[in-house]
Amino acid sequence: MYNFTVLVFCFYTISSFASSFIFSIRGTLTCYGIPFKGNIWMISDDGHIFTIREVGSNGSFNLHGRIDFHLNRLQRRNVKLVIEHKCLNWKNRRFGSGPPMYSEYTIRWEELAMDGFDLQRNIELSNLYVNYSMPDLYIRKLILIARTMLSDSEHRLKRIRILKRR
Repeated sequence: MYNFTVLVFCFYTISSFASSFIFSIRGTLTCYGIPFKGNIWMISDDGHIFTIREVGSNGSFNLHGRIDFHLNRLQRRNVKLVIEHKCLNWKNRRFGSGPPMYSEYTIRWEELAMDGFDLQRNIELSNLYVNYSMPDLYIRKLILIARTMLSDSEHRLKRIRILKRR
C-alpha cells in the first residue's frame, strides 16, 4: 500500500510540472547607485502573486514564477514588480530612512520571451515613481494573497475532479 501511495504521488508531481514552465527575473536594487534593501513581490497584471522576497543589503534578488499552460488568464500578461523601499533623497537625514514607500516596475511578456524566460535587470529605485504605502499597500497585499490562495485552491480542486473521472 505504501509503495502505491508513493507511486501515485510521483506521477501527480511529474504530470503537474509537465503542463507548466518556470521563468525567473534576477538583478540588483540600487538607490542612487548604492545597493539597497527592501521587499519585492512579483505579480501578474490580473493580480496573481508569483513570488514575495526580502532583498538583503547587497541588493541582489532572484525571483521565480510558474505559469501553467491551461490557465489562459495568466498567459501573455505583463509582470509587475512591486518594490517596498525607503529610497528617497532626504536632506539632513540618514540615507535610507523615511516612511515606507513602494514603486512598481513593469516587465513586458515579450521581454521575458526574448531572453528565454530568464531576465537580468538592475533596477534604480530613485528613477521610479514613489507611492506612500500606508495603508494602501498592506490592504492590496492582503487582497492579492487571498485571491491567489483561492484561485490556486480552485485549480487544484478542478484537477482532482478531472483525475477522479478517469
